[in-house]
Amino acid sequence: MSAADTTINNSLFTDSEQLGLELPFTFDNYALGFGISRHASTKQDNFEILDYAEGSGKLFNCQNERLYFYRSIPFYEFFEGGKGDNLPGLYNSTYDFSYKRKLFYRNIDIIIPSNVTFSAARDTTKKTDIYQLKNSIEFRGINLNPFIEDETYWGISSLLKFPYANSDSKHNGLLAYNFKIFQTTFLYFNNTSVISFGNEAQLQTDLIWDITANASYSRNGNHSLSQAILTGLFNYENNFYITRKDSLSYTILSSYNIIHQKIDYKHSTETKILKNFATTSLINTIFTITDSEKLTAFLSVTIGGKMEF
Repeated sequence: MSAADTTINNSLFTDSEQLGLELPFTFDNYALGFGISRHASTKQDNFEILDYAEGSGKLFNCQNERLYFYRSIPFYEFFEGGKGDNLPGLYNSTYDFSYKRKLFYRNIDIIIPSNVTFSAARDTTKKTDIYQLKNSIEFRGINLNPFIEDETYWGISSLLKFPYANSDSKHNGLLAYNFKIFQTTFLYFNNTSVISFGNEAQLQTDLIWDITANASYSRNGNHSLSQAILTGLFNYENNFYITRKDSLSYTILSSYNIIHQKIDYKHSTETKILKNFATTSLINTIFTITDSEKLTAFLSVTIGGKMEF
């Protein structure tokens, strides 16, 4: 339970409280989780609070105006009609479910989900009453290729928003939606080089869609600008640990009948000089095309350092 009072000529008084319950169940090869949470908040403009005692009194008075937060019956209140008629502010109830399992380290891993989540939420005020459903299903396979060490992820996710009473809504009852499918694969070579490639497709509200393909190559390096400067100017001959990464992505997006395309290339270098210090550099080039007419090019060069303790 919390509250805040901000005074600039007029006062804005806000308060919120939250209750939650999580029930985890762990077995030999998998785990299940279930959670219930409630959140309520109110906001009041032009409210003058003279001292902390008065502010505390106002905070506790809010509890008397929010008895529904404590008295509502779990699950039943998620479908109850007319819930917002007597609410002073926002009321949210959320129900979560999760499932995780251990990997079999066989090809069957790529078709049996390793991680599943689902949540159902309801946001209610006097003027709005919105449901939100979210779910994700993920798959993970390791060493599917007998000739090289590899790791593959892929999954799907979705989000739906719709009103409790949808007579005035658009999209045939849907206020918002999002569907996504993705895939990423990593190939490991001699513990020093990694190649990754992936794809992602997404469909959003108002039939906005985008597709992205990407690839990257990470490996150890033999030379870098930092190494040349330290060796040439300061005769610094300590061991350098240099890593390089090149990445390339292509995205095509359709938004309200306008096609956008983007090509993004990055080259980064990290030179570890001491145990806790490294220099970094990044070259980033981006090309964007809109409706095959307008071409925009962007180039940036960044040099920096980082220190770890």
